[in-house]
Amino acid sequence: MQILHSRRRRSVLAHVAAVSALVLAAQLLALSFTNPGPGPRTPGGASSFGVSSPGHAGSRPGSAGRPSHEVQGTTSQKAGVLAMIAAICVAFLAPPAELSQVWPSHIEPANARQAISTGAGDKVNRDPISLLQLAIPLEELLGQNEVKAVRELQKEMEGAKQAAVTKDFERGQGETTNVLEFLTSREKDLLKPFDESRKAQAKAVKDELEAELKALIKAEKKAKKLDEAAVEKVAEVAIKCQQLVGKFEELMVPPSYQPKIPKDYKNYPVLNGRATIQITLAKGPKSDKEEFILEKGTFPEVNLKLVVDGYSAPVSAGAFVELINKGFYNGMEIQRSDGFIIQTGDPGPEQGNGYIPEGGKYVRNLPLEVGIRGRKEGPLYGETIDEARMVGSLAKTPFQADGTLSWARKEFENDSASSQWFLFLFDSDMTPAGKNFLDGRYSSFGYVVEGQEWMRKTSEGDIVKNMKVLDGMDNYKPPSS
Repeated sequence: MQILHSRRRRSVLAHVAAVSALVLAAQLLALSFTNPGPGPRTPGGASSFGVSSPGHAGSRPGSAGRPSHEVQGTTSQKAGVLAMIAAICVAFLAPPAELSQVWPSHIEPANARQAISTGAGDKVNRDPISLLQLAIPLEELLGQNEVKAVRELQKEMEGAKQAAVTKDFERGQGETTNVLEFLTSREKDLLKPFDESRKAQAKAVKDELEAELKALIKAEKKAKKLDEAAVEKVAEVAIKCQQLVGKFEELMVPPSYQPKIPKDYKNYPVLNGRATIQITLAKGPKSDKEEFILEKGTFPEVNLKLVVDGYSAPVSAGAFVELINKGFYNGMEIQRSDGFIIQTGDPGPEQGNGYIPEGGKYVRNLPLEVGIRGRKEGPLYGETIDEARMVGSLAKTPFQADGTLSWARKEFENDSASSQWFLFLFDSDMTPAGKNFLDGRYSSFGYVVEGQEWMRKTSEGDIVKNMKVLDGMDNYKPPSS
């Protein structure tokens, strides 16, 4: 019996090793064939994971100007082939094992865990408004039990909104009614966590939400009768209700809240809270089309609205707001748009391909900053989640929604971001949520919340006509001198 158990253990370990090697091989081989990742542009104009050196964009020192993604591709292919051979050898040498021994059935996949699920019932939360609400540090500041009621309200509202935007008005009316009943019956629990100085303001938002929910129910009743005006109104009102839940949640953050930033980064700009940004895009002389085209018409200019999150990444968000307020990006071209990311922010080699503060001589580099769910110490600085041995931790603003905002950086230099940023285009097949190479390795700090339909219509050569801060400037703190 002991021999049987021993063989079974060896079998399991061997097959686990084989599976691991196969996964590694697939990742290494895939990496060599995928697009270069979101790294900063440099004098040669390319963008890749490689450490940049003078003379060629994305080149590694000593690579004689050879593009780093070519070097990495060759290395990855060789490593992938070796890992594949090792996996096959282990698989053949090991005694048989059942799949259930290698992959226990009781372990939930990451995308089914409650932390990133939605009230809409989706396994992967791709809703930027919901993700921003989950990133508000309520559990970290107040405790999970104190905010349980409002998180339940959020989830109920997400279900009602999903029914509204998919035009399932019968279900939507029922779900909206449930939200309204929850809001009124649990008022005491919902208001309990608020600081006394904010309870009146919170009550006003709660009352506004109650009124909008009643308007939504009325619109859904009319929409069931195919009233065109009501059909259009349903989704609009449902989204407004969801945003009011987020406003309510944000008021729960104590007035005395200050982000926890290491002393090494105290001289950087900071966003203590959130700001809303509008980006106006226009077709430029190098664009492949003269106007933005959708089924509903053609447009010479389009707007994207973003929310940048200083709760998850106060330095990253602060630096972004600072450069927008200075007009740094106005008139720049979109420098990369390949179906994976949309990137801009390179002022050119004469400016060191980054931001040089007024009166300074050198490009200012930003620290890698990763907001982590449940981490009371604040964001992780200067290290990836892997390097900090925090594998399995969930990023507060994960790359799992269209228009995730992040700084571009050099692959092998964590603290090398400056002014170049990108919007991530989510594709569940190419970059599955919770399993991509971006989460925990890049400073994500916000989402596009309106205008997502224009992102895949954006091309290299389009012009950033204007970027401006719509609100939240009062949360901005300039860098200390």
